[in-house]
This record gives sequence, C-alpha cells and structure tokens, in this order.
Amino acid sequence: MAAGSLFGCGGASQAVSAKASAHGEQVKGLAGGQVDALPSGNLFLRVIGFSQRPMATFPSHKHTPGFVYVAAGVQRLHSQGASPRLIEAGEAVFQPSVFHTHANPSTTRPNRWYFIALWPTAERHAPLVSSAARVVYESSDLDASTMPPGPRVETLRLVTLQPGGRSAAHRFSGLELLFMLEGTIRLDVAGQPPTTLSAGQARYLPPGTAEQEFTAGAGVARYLAFIVTPVQAPFETAVHHPV
Repeated sequence: MAAGSLFGCGGASQAVSAKASAHGEQVKGLAGGQVDALPSGNLFLRVIGFSQRPMATFPSHKHTPGFVYVAAGVQRLHSQGASPRLIEAGEAVFQPSVFHTHANPSTTRPNRWYFIALWPTAERHAPLVSSAARVVYESSDLDASTMPPGPRVETLRLVTLQPGGRSAAHRFSGLELLFMLEGTIRLDVAGQPPTTLSAGQARYLPPGTAEQEFTAGAGVARYLAFIVTPVQAPFETAVHHPV
C-alpha cells in the first residue's frame, strides 16, 4: 500500500503462516495529513494529555503538526482558516501548523484528549501550552539516519485486539509510535525480547521494524498507532512468519 493513502487502512493480508495472520483484530483509520517537510534539527516523539473543565477554552500557538485524539467527552477545535470542528470521543483530527483554539463545549462534563506529534528537540523544554496539559510520553532523540529530509504522510490508527487476539506480522516503511489506551498487549519485535505495554504506556519503533502485537490480558486491548511515512514509500508490508 502506498503512503499516499492518508488513513493507512490497508493491511498485511498475504501472510503465509497462520500464526503471522491477524486474529481478533480491528484496525480503524482515524485521521491523516501530509507535511511538506520534517521539523529541522533533531526530533523526538511526544504524547501530551489534556483534561478541560466544562466550558473551558484555551488558545494554542502555531506548533508542529500532529493529531488531536479525544478519549472522553467532546472537544471543539477551531483552526485558523477553517470552520470549527466538533470531535467526539473515539475520534481524531489532524492539526496542521496554524493558530487554533481548544474548547470543551459541554456544560456538565470534563473532556480528556491527547495530542500526538513529532517534535523538534529544541521544543523539548518549552513550557506546555496550558495548565491542563501534562506530558504522558516522550521518546529520546530519534536517530537522524532514519529520518532523511523530505515530505511525509502522517497517519493515526486505532487498533483493537479482542481477548486472545493478535495483529498480523508486519512492518511499516515509516516510524511508528504505539500508545496504549486500554488493556495490555505483548509486543514482539524481531531480534528483541517481547515487551508488555499497558494503558498509558507507549513504545517507539524505527522505520522498517518487523513487529506483531498480541492481547496479553483477559480483556480487550486498544492502542493508537501514529505512523510517519515518506511520501511514495509503501505504507505497510506483510511479514510472512511470526515475529
């Protein structure tokens, strides 16, 4: 599948081994957008969590593009040059690098949402935009050799694994950040010991990493997959054996 598909909804469907195929998995493309160039300098990945009181609003300056994902409640996002967008729980919007405002229009319920993006290291210690914000996850600086210059397609997926479920074995041409929303998974990565991720935890995978995810707990597991792919590169490739 080409990176030109902003939602990355294709899948690794040609697996030879049954254990490398998906079972009990649902993949939903939430949002996508294209950026003409990566931020200059060294880069890192960050997930920022927000919770706004009913009727609370705050403006945001122009910053690196990324995704707003609403986990609970509702948000009204108003970006410069666009009509206001109401984002319900379970939905996401690609936020370009323009001035914008985040509002909770509910009169009774707080909201809870995340901003997921690739940031320049120069921004690592800058103050957060609001007292409602907290850093949930930050990666170390990314290896510059894995991030050559050029335009990118950014994609946000919601992956749900049922009890006993697994993803297909696969690799992405671009980098990936997995951020757990619910439950627990076991992440198998080629050449590395398996790791376990639970709600609120995240893991960065460099471009081209062979991977497979499995439900590790008794309940459903849900996670966000943030993928940054070079334009014209294949989005996802099947791995024909268990990782």
